This record gives sequence, C-alpha cells and structure tokens, in this order.
Amino acid sequence: MSNIDGEKMRDTGVWKRLMRNYTLAMVTGLAVLIYVMPQLGSDASRPMMAATLLGGLLIFSGGFGMVVTLFFHFLNKK
Repeated sequence: MSNIDGEKMRDTGVWKRLMRNYTLAMVTGLAVLIYVMPQLGSDASRPMMAATLLGGLLIFSGGFGMVVTLFFHFLNKK
C-alpha cells in the first residue's frame, strides 16, 4: 500500500513541477513583452523584434505546455 502512495506522490510532483516551469515561462514572456512593447516603434531594430518574438513564443509555448500537462494529468489520473 505504501508503494502506491509513494508512486502517487511522485506523479503529483512531476505535473506540479511542469506546471510551475510552464507558468514561469509564461510570466517571463509577459515581462519581456511588457518591457519591449512601449519601446517598439515603426522603425524597430532587429534586437527589439527578436525580443518581441521571444516574448510571444514564451507565452504561447508555456500555455501549450500547461494544456498538454493538464491533459495527461487528467488522462492518467487514478
């Protein structure tokens, strides 16, 4: 019985850790966009455009990762 409980706790720790990492990626992407967007003009330089792209990718990849993690968590729930 204790082996099942230990396995369940390990599984819970994995998906919680993944959710934390994806949330951190989303928050980082949002912070980058909040910093870059007011400075972005019609004559934006390549580093500014790259920072905008990076921020957007972090937000969307974090959101996608959270959805996939929740899907597999509920799929494998015992």
